[in-house]
Amino acid sequence: MEGSIDARLFISSLADGGIPSDLQEYTLKWPDGETPGMASPAPTGNFAVVPFGLQFDGEEKIDVLTAVGNWLKIPHEDVMYLKSLQIQEGLTVDQKMNKWCGDDRPYFYENEGDHWSSASFIRFGTAGLGGNKILSDKCQVVKGSNRVDGVTEYEAVRIVGFRRSDMGVATPQSHRQLFHTLSSVRPGGAHVDCPFGCQTYTPIWDPRDWQWKNGSKKLLAFWLPVSFLE
Repeated sequence: MEGSIDARLFISSLADGGIPSDLQEYTLKWPDGETPGMASPAPTGNFAVVPFGLQFDGEEKIDVLTAVGNWLKIPHEDVMYLKSLQIQEGLTVDQKMNKWCGDDRPYFYENEGDHWSSASFIRFGTAGLGGNKILSDKCQVVKGSNRVDGVTEYEAVRIVGFRRSDMGVATPQSHRQLFHTLSSVRPGGAHVDCPFGCQTYTPIWDPRDWQWKNGSKKLLAFWLPVSFLE
């Protein structure tokens, strides 16, 4: 299977307020402890992480894998692009970056002592965040595991990701389906789409343009089980 389509193909359509007929918009479920394969909210609360299925070049299976063990390498110049997406309201831009990056956060570090402001690269865990939207260009049954015991195939959608060529063209305001905002699940299961009282943004990086881990394998696309979608 080929990788997902270039987001530029629908930039103008979305800017006009429409979605091309060959694309479908979905909303990610919130982790609830009830949907098979999705993580349960931590007793103390946590970010509303929804793990992706990973399609590797030359591999038939598309397994849903943990974001901590599977990540994209985001070089410093692109970390600065991430910083440029943050708007100073409620928190400073640096404070927002500190919410995104660090231990047990969507972005994390290679070495102890690393910091997003100076590290040569940081890690982006391969997951989305509950309550956010995605666009998909394909829905089909795929072989692999959706983290449910005994499952060897499942229905999934392929995510249209943010390409390097979209920088300076797409924004969280104009193309919300290419970006996610930080969301969390509080103790007791309460959903919070602005856990720090303000919006923070990240692209859903297309894995064709950013390296998977050490580059030993080529990651072509992210998928999501239909059961992880509202």
